Amino acid sequence: MNLDKPQTKHLTAVGTYQLKKPLIVTISYDAEDKLFGAVNEELALFGYGENETEALHSLEHELEGHLISYTAYPDTQHSKTSLELKKLLQEHISIEEAVSLLEEKYKK
Repeated sequence: MNLDKPQTKHLTAVGTYQLKKPLIVTISYDAEDKLFGAVNEELALFGYGENETEALHSLEHELEGHLISYTAYPDTQHSKTSLELKKLLQEHISIEEAVSLLEEKYKK
């Protein structure tokens, strides 16, 4: 990967979560912090790691955090901005299907 400038990737899945619409993320490298980033600012998804693979794995955890938040609390407890993010996220992923996968993934 050329570390001089960010690259755009169109993801059809984030980890184990299949997307119904590709998610555009920017992959970049911060030489000062020695971290790769995988970011989609529109959906407030920020993944970081020592390499691109770790950054994408971190992005998966960010997505899981959003899924938990949107299902653990009713819409009335979310801010207007949060509900706008939820609506945008639903364009990319079925929250219900993703939560089912999430529950299976972390089943004890």
